[in-house]
Amino acid sequence: MDFGKTLSKAWQIIWNNKVLWIFGVLASCGSGVQGGSGSFNYSTDAQSGDLPPAMQDFFQNMERNFNQIPEDSIVLIVIGLFFLICIFSIIALFLSVYGRVGLIKGTQAADAGASLSFRSVAEQISPFFWRALGLNLLLSLILFVVFLVVGGISIGLAVVTLGFGLLCLIPLFCLAIPLGVVYYVYTQLANNALVVEDLSIGEAISRGWEVMRSRAGDIAVMAIILFVGNLIAGILIGIPFVLLFLPAILAFMGDSAQAANNALTLGIIGLCISIPLGLVISGFVRSYIESAWTLTYLQVSQPAE
Repeated sequence: MDFGKTLSKAWQIIWNNKVLWIFGVLASCGSGVQGGSGSFNYSTDAQSGDLPPAMQDFFQNMERNFNQIPEDSIVLIVIGLFFLICIFSIIALFLSVYGRVGLIKGTQAADAGASLSFRSVAEQISPFFWRALGLNLLLSLILFVVFLVVGGISIGLAVVTLGFGLLCLIPLFCLAIPLGVVYYVYTQLANNALVVEDLSIGEAISRGWEVMRSRAGDIAVMAIILFVGNLIAGILIGIPFVLLFLPAILAFMGDSAQAANNALTLGIIGLCISIPLGLVISGFVRSYIESAWTLTYLQVSQPAE
């Protein structure tokens, strides 16, 4: 497999068919859906003396305003945020699958020499969308079940052995990253199998594993190249965003309330600039990665000469 030719062709496809960037933006929606939990505990005693006065005033006002909210309202706000996150997650999933299918079909058509437009690509998505959605939901469900099983075993060992049993699971935790990469690569191959070869969900699952197993060496090299390239691109892209918010951070570290207000204003301006810029960049990067994986699949799925 000629990796340089594949990567170069992926670049040519997305550069000559910039409409694919739109589908890249849509495809990157799902990858940005993250959940998290945490707690905020702030005290106004000796620890606050370590913070600049502007930050102290900011957190004190935040705490004061939060304490003024009735408990019933807090419960409603939490419930509302939960449903809002669920709605946005569902929308993001639909957009992500739609964009991914569009990138696969668009790359396949461009590789065959077709001229692309948003309408021409969108018309090719409909026959595959619901199958692709079902495939990704099934793969996500399998991953969720694995996390539940591993989490249950970890909690059980921690309770029975007073925490010492978790030491036995350290090798398993160390394998989490490479196993996650294998899962990601398999997901890419299964989606390409479903769209490129027009397969059912079950056939795509089987075909993706068959291709990954038969051409494991070539696929592993491509995965490493794209992973390292994506990492370097992420670092280079992240530097301007850090510089964009740096004035707001420095202003927030000031010693006056005016500095805090300036920091808030600069932060809002930086956010307004970074959101559309980040969408364009993420769409470009995602379209290139998906295009490279599609071209890779078109090669590795063919019988060996």
